[in-house]
Amino acid sequence: MRKTDARSERTIQAIKDALLAVMKKKPFAQVNVSEVARAAGITRPTFYAHYANLDDVFQDLVTDFNNEMRVLRTQLKPECDTCAPAAGRPFCMLVRGEGRFAPLAHDSHFMNAYMAAAPKNAKRDIYDDLIDAGLSREVVETVCTFQMNGCYAAASSAPANCDWALRQTALDTFIRGGVQALCAAESRSSSPVRRYPQLPNT
Repeated sequence: MRKTDARSERTIQAIKDALLAVMKKKPFAQVNVSEVARAAGITRPTFYAHYANLDDVFQDLVTDFNNEMRVLRTQLKPECDTCAPAAGRPFCMLVRGEGRFAPLAHDSHFMNAYMAAAPKNAKRDIYDDLIDAGLSREVVETVCTFQMNGCYAAASSAPANCDWALRQTALDTFIRGGVQALCAAESRSSSPVRRYPQLPNT
């Protein structure tokens, strides 16, 4: 079991910071434990006293990312344009940012790790709200996967000089409307065949 005393916590933080520093120069897939240990100023045995491997460090950083992220149910409220900073930053802004998490969010390994952690972080999001609305876990997982991957693709591919606020508002409105329509359709019918409205043929 990982140690949790103050000294160990400092070492854990140093390891996470070191991985982020190394990832500024190369993708996660090319990083090795020796590089991270050297950047953290520790030995390999000390690294392994706190982490089994680099994937565990990466996953801890994903958890840190989540802890700074604004809860989606808060972000989707129409009045959230004036959300206090304490509410956290939207997922898309953390992805687009050049701060501490930039090497993490810009790495090709990020979304797989993020989505793998999604069930553990469900209480921070709309996952439980949709389950409570009567949607099946299968449908909720599909919708959340679509939403998060779509937001990530939009945020990471948009030009740095674009009007991101305009794009973010459009995305939030689109997601909000989709969630509301899905919940409304669920409440109208319990039939798995006609539960969701059919799109017109084009």
